[in-house]
Amino acid sequence: MMLNLKKCFVIIPARGGSKGLYRKNLQLISGLPLVKRTIMAAKHAGIENIIVSSDSEEILEIASQNGCINHHRSMVNSSDTASTEAVIKEVIQTFHERIPEDATIVLLQPTSPFIFSSEILKCVQNTSKGISAFTGSNNHIFTWKEISNDSKFVSPMGHSTTQRLRRQDMPKQFSENGACYSFQKRDFSETGSRFSDKCIIVEVPIERSIEIDDERDLNECTRSEEHTSELQSRQYLVCRLL
Repeated sequence: MMLNLKKCFVIIPARGGSKGLYRKNLQLISGLPLVKRTIMAAKHAGIENIIVSSDSEEILEIASQNGCINHHRSMVNSSDTASTEAVIKEVIQTFHERIPEDATIVLLQPTSPFIFSSEILKCVQNTSKGISAFTGSNNHIFTWKEISNDSKFVSPMGHSTTQRLRRQDMPKQFSENGACYSFQKRDFSETGSRFSDKCIIVEVPIERSIEIDDERDLNECTRSEEHTSELQSRQYLVCRLL
């Protein structure tokens, strides 16, 4: 299936500040800033319309040097409390004449540095009106939550304590890895969400589903880089066949 990547617009949110890790989006893995790795992944997928949204001149300079469209993010959406959806909305409003209603928007987050170009294209391929796609990994984790902030007790999420299934009998379940989300502009305009009525997951191995929030995550990514780079080098030819 041939994809019309002319109507595909990548949004990379990369603000300059971060609470968990200083200058997070400029941290280096194999000598490359996280934001540049993400730009390269989009380019290797063959997508030309790449918008980098930031309040950092240093990040926007990297974007310019790599042929991206710069979006100077507002102060209100550069704070620790700003949502990703608010940033997407601001970008779409800024470039509303440039981005057609039936365009596919691809959100790529620099803090998930091990996305493959082929996985980006699979997300795009599975996106249409009313259908969005995102990357995630399969897991069989028994998740629990605190009953309240001031309680030491917890309760199960999505599983029973009286009828406990064996892992092999559990339905397949996934967790988002934060790397890639794909949706149509018209769906987002209607709902204000990156998730459409129906969602398709593009599965990524758990070992590449690392999200960088702090120094420990960054160190883990650095250790994983050698193996991942070898795998990615095999993907560049594969992604062109999708």
